[in-house]
Amino acid sequence: MFLIVISTSGCTGRWEQRANDFADIGRLNVGAGFGASIDASATRYGRISAGSYENTTKVGFVGREGGVWKEDRHGIAFINGYTETTRDPIYGNAWLPEPDPASELQPAWADTERGAAEFTFSLHVLVGFEVGFDPGQLLDFVLGFAGVDIYRDDRERQRWPRSLDAVDPAASPREPQDAPFPDPAN
Repeated sequence: MFLIVISTSGCTGRWEQRANDFADIGRLNVGAGFGASIDASATRYGRISAGSYENTTKVGFVGREGGVWKEDRHGIAFINGYTETTRDPIYGNAWLPEPDPASELQPAWADTERGAAEFTFSLHVLVGFEVGFDPGQLLDFVLGFAGVDIYRDDRERQRWPRSLDAVDPAASPREPQDAPFPDPAN
């Protein structure tokens, strides 16, 4: 019976999106580097953060993005405040979320690397960890089996442009573009 429901609900061929939605539910990483920081958030809009660390090597994942990276984090926030997080991938996914590169410091409520409904906690004193859970992404995962995508993050793979000339300069650097180059089959 389950297989009949799955095969008629539009889920076939979408297992990659279900796996990605499952990965979006949380974050878990550990790291070591100079500095001290504590950060706790209950959604993007309720955050307490203080501290700074630099050149910290981290291993783990942040949603569907993972690998090994160097991370710097600075800031102080009590519900409102300013934080800065930068990541330089070493191994793994090169698209780890980070703040808009045009802004060094950003308001804590505008932190683009945390989900709007995500709960996170991190502690770092020379070594540290970060854990997070996003109930909105859990709902997106479950509803995805019925073909509902509340976060609009289930999309077909798109080709990345072969050159920077093919990229629309007004588009976000993290969004794939349909490149205007000829199809090799023709």
